[in-house]
Amino acid sequence: MLNSFSLKAVSPVIEHIPFVNPACVIPAFNDQKYLCFLDSGMNRYGAGRYSFIGFDPFLIFKSSGEDIEVLTAGMNGSSSIQLQGNPFTILRQIIDQYKLSMPDMRSQLPSFLGGGVGYFSYEMRGLIEELPAKAMDDINIPDCMFCLYDVILIFDHKQQQAYISSSGFPEQDSLRHNRALYRIKWVKDQLQLAEVFSVKGSIANNPVVERSRNGSSGKSIPTHSLLQSNEGAPLAEGAPLATAITSNFTKE
Repeated sequence: MLNSFSLKAVSPVIEHIPFVNPACVIPAFNDQKYLCFLDSGMNRYGAGRYSFIGFDPFLIFKSSGEDIEVLTAGMNGSSSIQLQGNPFTILRQIIDQYKLSMPDMRSQLPSFLGGGVGYFSYEMRGLIEELPAKAMDDINIPDCMFCLYDVILIFDHKQQQAYISSSGFPEQDSLRHNRALYRIKWVKDQLQLAEVFSVKGSIANNPVVERSRNGSSGKSIPTHSLLQSNEGAPLAEGAPLATAITSNFTKE
């Protein structure tokens, strides 16, 4: 069964890092599970300001029809549960358990500081209205899949700034804060090993900032997205018509 708790909105840990082209950062995390790259396209109407990188999600939600699998990973190991029900309803219940408050420095940051990245396929139409199912399932991928990320790398193309946002989910209280700090340190170590910032110098001494207040869930749709599986192949390649979307833990 799902966790019965409902977390209040909590503060992410935000740390500034040197700005580089986010495409140069991807190789540092190529071996991580479920790497996603939400890359800004054209900056028309200001819609292309931010790019995001996420990897190693703390929760993975998959559904086929009303058969649902939820995989969770935290400091005490990983677990998997099987559920039956409406995936829209259950996914909403899961996301509502993890809420981030928007930092006081909100003018410098997007609303997406951590959350879910995934897709709803066209095959889920049967959960909304009765339509004939004529296609044969010959590719064996989930109808719906969302990865919930506790760490997001944020690139502000307008201000030429970059940040690491770490929520510490799925842990709670002091364990959450400890995990958030640990994950930031791990990300910085990976970036150093890959010499991503070799031209701009060390990132070891940037101060950690944690500031925010109330918040709840919301939605955002970046310009482009790439969601990869454990094997590194694009998850939706050859899939039925699917829409890649993000679901924030935060609200301005």
